[in-house]
Amino acid sequence: MVSPAVTHRRRYRFPQDRIDLPESNTVSAELPYRFETQGRTAVVSLLPGLDEVPWSDIEQIGSEIVEQLDAVKRPSLLVDLSALNYIGSAMVALLVRLWKSSNGRDGEMVVVNSDERVFEVLKISGLTSVWTIVDTRDAAEAELGWGARRGKSSGGAGGVLSSVLSLLLAIVGAAGLCLMFNPQESVPANASLSAACGGAVLALICGAVAAVRGTGLGRLLGLIAALSGLAIGVAVALKQTAML
Repeated sequence: MVSPAVTHRRRYRFPQDRIDLPESNTVSAELPYRFETQGRTAVVSLLPGLDEVPWSDIEQIGSEIVEQLDAVKRPSLLVDLSALNYIGSAMVALLVRLWKSSNGRDGEMVVVNSDERVFEVLKISGLTSVWTIVDTRDAAEAELGWGARRGKSSGGAGGVLSSVLSLLLAIVGAAGLCLMFNPQESVPANASLSAACGGAVLALICGAVAAVRGTGLGRLLGLIAALSGLAIGVAVALKQTAML
């Protein structure tokens, strides 16, 4: 859902003149950026006119965007640079500021860029090794986990499948644990231990993620998998201690 427009006006300075522009957090042809929200995902699109805005006004724009990000709990941030074929140091500083704002509240940021010159600037700045940068908006949405399931909750089919996978990992861990307590000549002891430990750890991690991010059945199955992984891990530790 796109956020409602703000009605008051903001004055930005351009090199040759001054133009009164309406301050808005929605799509506007006049503003040098666009801000949209969908659930806990914020989409910031930087437009070509931004490279003509003085540094002080870019800082003001950054403050406006950060203020809107503050209204989103644990925001996932999609920054779209696809309209740009140039990016200056002030714009790089703006991107870093947005990243810190999102990252500081356990959010994540994905950048859309297909221009080689813009990519080189980000690379020289050392940001390509820190940020996830993709070529298309669809790829960015997929990275954030809502492109293919737009408008659906995280407790949909994808969330349930993740939880089922967690349960399967717990079953692998349980099978390894059973073989540890009831050794079979055809199964090496190290294989049983590896299956038990690996299944337990992965079930705990994947199940916990599914329980936190999922809803409904997906969350319940994730919680069961996480608790099962924890129980298997404790049993393996006790078994290994008893063998010492």
